[in-house]
Amino acid sequence: MAASTSGATTTTKPYDTKYKYTTIKEAYDKIRSGEVSVDYVNLYCVVVDCSTVRTTSGTDRIRNIKVADSTTAEMGYDEGVELLCFCHPDQLEKMPQPDKEGDVVRLHRVKVNEYNGKPQLVGKVCQPFRYPFHYLLYHRDLKPEWEFKPYQSSSNNHSWDEERDPDRLRAARALSRSLGGGGHAVVPASAPPPPPSVVKREGDDEEVLTIGSLHELAKGRKFGLTCRVLYVLDSGAKDNITFAVWDGTDVKDHVVSHREPSDEDLWDSFPECKKAFQDDRVEAESKALACLMEQDRPELYYGTALYVRVPHQHREKVLAINPAAGDTWVRFEGLRVVWCLGQAQALYTGESSWRAVDPTPCADGMIGQMVDAARRRAALNVVSTRIPGLVAEDGRHVRLSGSHPPASPTSTKHPGVPYRTLRQVRAMEGLGKVDKHHVCARIIGFQPDEHNQFCKPMKLKGGGRGHVFRLTIRIEDSTGDLDVELFGKDAERVLGQEACDLTRDQDALDRVSERLNHLMGFKEEDGADVSVWLELCIYNWHADKARPYEGCKYRVFDTFFLKKE
Repeated sequence: MAASTSGATTTTKPYDTKYKYTTIKEAYDKIRSGEVSVDYVNLYCVVVDCSTVRTTSGTDRIRNIKVADSTTAEMGYDEGVELLCFCHPDQLEKMPQPDKEGDVVRLHRVKVNEYNGKPQLVGKVCQPFRYPFHYLLYHRDLKPEWEFKPYQSSSNNHSWDEERDPDRLRAARALSRSLGGGGHAVVPASAPPPPPSVVKREGDDEEVLTIGSLHELAKGRKFGLTCRVLYVLDSGAKDNITFAVWDGTDVKDHVVSHREPSDEDLWDSFPECKKAFQDDRVEAESKALACLMEQDRPELYYGTALYVRVPHQHREKVLAINPAAGDTWVRFEGLRVVWCLGQAQALYTGESSWRAVDPTPCADGMIGQMVDAARRRAALNVVSTRIPGLVAEDGRHVRLSGSHPPASPTSTKHPGVPYRTLRQVRAMEGLGKVDKHHVCARIIGFQPDEHNQFCKPMKLKGGGRGHVFRLTIRIEDSTGDLDVELFGKDAERVLGQEACDLTRDQDALDRVSERLNHLMGFKEEDGADVSVWLELCIYNWHADKARPYEGCKYRVFDTFFLKKE
């Protein structure tokens, strides 16, 4: 192993390289003096705090870790300095995952620079650079036999100087104890990195996936899935069965104008499924969702519910799946993924099978990881992992600072109120509750179909005639969809136009159409359409008792469009 890196001084034999270590202050002083603009150094530090893993503006993932050494307090940074760790999404298992506050991290070839007048450390994991970054994580308090064994490393091998490194590690642990704290989990987050998208391969014809990675599956391929059954939709002995299943991950949102066309070859291969389900989008039932509220499991409000569609020809094979029994986990094999009007579904065919799975973490570590990640998401109020900027760079939810998701073109008068997922909203509806809700969702449809019909004639209080906006938008988040009314002044604030006769006022109609296209993510012909997430306030009420078939109604309120600066 060549010793051509910045911190190495001499090389005796592989993995016994003697490295030169410095302090954050020494490295930063060289930058402040102008001696260098950046420096690559080796450090022993103590973990002070840690953020969630987030997506950068590109494809990489990023995590912020606050670290301290013996000089940071002297520099005036009692809270530590920031270490930015980047990694490719395919290498998430290599992202540093500190266990507790006070643990020790050894950093090799970490980049030191200045940002906003402060020292900043940067490391890119598993990426080929002239100065490849490497780290080791050690617990602060361990039995002697584990004293020098790291619990996480960015590579399979690491150097160890038997003469000096034991003392360096002991000194770092002593510093940790002098700083106080310790013993507390430092990642409040949507916790450890999410489960890998492809958990494992079983032969050439099947992959075992998470719901959040179904978009990665080649069209027509079989897949397996370990999941919790939330509820079942079954109308009778001769009917089809649909299971709503969950693993805590979010399926990738489909841009409205890019709905997947039907896979005719797949449908033709399974005619029993084609007859029962082709182009049939599943609508969640609020009464079925209401059972989730009674379980006191808030994590079940988060993450996509995948609908496993079983045609009546195969219903006898799945009748033993009983979500009413409680925490029901199953393993499906041989499912086929389809997209019906933008909704991800799985077909249970004659080739499919299932088996019960013990949900206890000791029986299946993957289940424990899924549930733990979902619980941390619920605690952080991360209603969808697909919303850019929902968690700020400091690891805090944007609403905690009284702000809104930076990519949202709308905001509300209640930015600090916790969000609810649409599954949670519908579950409350199933219990007959009337409430106000703060949501983040995308517009995926609207009624009437023609924009010039959005305004309706109305009688004014003074006896004259006028117009009022009245249209219905269908909104969707990672957990479901909902039809919501845009009405009156609230519609004017969102659409940026006073109500008028849109059949006669072409300029007003053009403004409304342009605004709606913007809210739905439609671009000009030379640009790609995008997913646009909107912050909205909605409330619900129940229809007149004389017309119970109309059920529950929803309407937007206290929501406005953000003007461009």
